[in-house]
Amino acid sequence: MAPIGAMTHSDSDAALEAFTMAMLASCGQLSLIVDHMHRFTNEAGFADDAPPLPVALHNLIRDVLERLAADHDVGDIATAAQMLESATRIVGDELFFVDLSRLQDSQ
Repeated sequence: MAPIGAMTHSDSDAALEAFTMAMLASCGQLSLIVDHMHRFTNEAGFADDAPPLPVALHNLIRDVLERLAADHDVGDIATAAQMLESATRIVGDELFFVDLSRLQDSQ
């Protein structure tokens, strides 16, 4: 890959493609985990002392990601967090869900 100052359009496209694929893979894994947590809670019940699912998910993912601190520089982790946060914000700003049933009801 070219030095940062000399990146070409194709380098940028390749980087965005890799970032998009990584984000989609991450979303897929998180969806599977959340689905499993909800199914388990529905089938087995929710323990009185169990944290709420969002807290349990955060703790689980945070514990699993501990390896990142050993494998990567803190600046790289911070940059990745900023990039993911920016990407999530952009997706939220640019993509809209349309409730088709509301459109059909108004006609």
